[in-house]
Amino acid sequence: GNLWFGTEGGLSRYDGTGFTNFTVKEGLSDNVIRSILEDSNGNLWFGTTGGVNMYNGETFTHFTLNEGLSDNTILSILEDSHGNLWFGTESGGVNIYYGESFSHFALKEDLSNIHVRSILEDSNGHLWFGTWMKGVYMYNGETLTHFTENEGLNQNTVFSIIEDKRGYLWFGTGTKGVSMYDGKTFTHFSKAEGLSDNYIWSILEDSQGNLWFGTNQGGVCMFNGQSFIHYTEK
Repeated sequence: GNLWFGTEGGLSRYDGTGFTNFTVKEGLSDNVIRSILEDSNGNLWFGTTGGVNMYNGETFTHFTLNEGLSDNTILSILEDSHGNLWFGTESGGVNIYYGESFSHFALKEDLSNIHVRSILEDSNGHLWFGTWMKGVYMYNGETLTHFTENEGLNQNTVFSIIEDKRGYLWFGTGTKGVSMYDGKTFTHFSKAEGLSDNYIWSILEDSQGNLWFGTNQGGVCMFNGQSFIHYTEK
């Protein structure tokens, strides 16, 4: 398969031998790429600061405010287990795409104007939304549950969310490290517990069950379940 890299100057596709670049000249609506997803049909979706772009392998289709988005800056994209696409925006909350049109996701606890940095569907089919300064929202298909520092989260700004093989959720925050949620309580990990940096951009679990954390200024940090190992510049 190809590797796709989103930059602030467009897209780069690496096919194993060389790079092909895509910018507004090649059909993008905007050159600043904030998120990338390949859907179950093989279409690629690129969240930009100028709307969403869908690439079918030949051409780009643009979706912006004119097509029903609540905001043109798309920070996160998820395809759920039903094939619906969820888009987290910078200032317009969450949008759902059912295949033909966009719907603005807003329930009693209004997500309509929230900055949504990350979206995850867990193994129970529940959706989790990590926000800027508003904590985490969990949607079970009917109602929203709000988790903040008051409920045990270590910080209300959540950049990344994953579910590990045990079903535990990990939340990477802006300046307070990581929170692990086992379904009942939160456990916190920061520099005091061995993290290389408290600013967590991204989280990945590998095939061995190790967790990898991409940080702001501390390189990459790996957690093997007992201790943290740091990988930085020489």
